[in-house]
Order: sequence, then C-alpha cells, then structure tokens
Amino acid sequence: MNRIILSEFGNTLGTRVLGIEVRSVFNELFNQNDTIFLDFNNIRVVTNSFADELIGKKVKEIGLDTFKNSVKIINANENVKSVIKKSIKDRIVS
Repeated sequence: MNRIILSEFGNTLGTRVLGIEVRSVFNELFNQNDTIFLDFNNIRVVTNSFADELIGKKVKEIGLDTFKNSVKIINANENVKSVIKKSIKDRIVS
C-alpha cells in the first residue's frame, strides 16, 4: 500500500508550488501500479490551487476512471472534499 500523508507537508495546503512538490511524490508512487492513498488526516484547509495541481491535473492526465481505480482519498473533512471535487470537475469539463 502506498500512502501519502499530507500532514507531513503542513495542516494548510495552499500553494501551487506545494501542489507540484506533492504531485512529484505522487507520480513516483503512481508508476508502481498500486493503489495510492492520499491521507488528509489533520488537514484543515486545501486551496483550489493546491487541489488543482495535485489532483485536478492528474485526473486530466490519466482520466477520471483510472484515477478512481488507482487513488483513494481518505480522512478528508467536508471542506477538503468540496475543494477536491471542484478541482476534478473543473479539469474534466475543460
């Protein structure tokens, strides 16, 4: 099991630069063809910019179905879930 514990990057995830940093870790794990768990435990805030860099762009790259089959988002509060859903929607519509 591959798990990215996002609280290791802070409890507020707010910049595109940080999103790019975390996505590089994500991409290394993704290439191993195993389920990746994005663990949002203790994350209070995620900005649209961060979510777009980490999740939205990956969904655009690999497709929503592949993303859903390969990535599990765990321990996200309702606000974080809302931002993630928006980032996915914005990328699959564009």
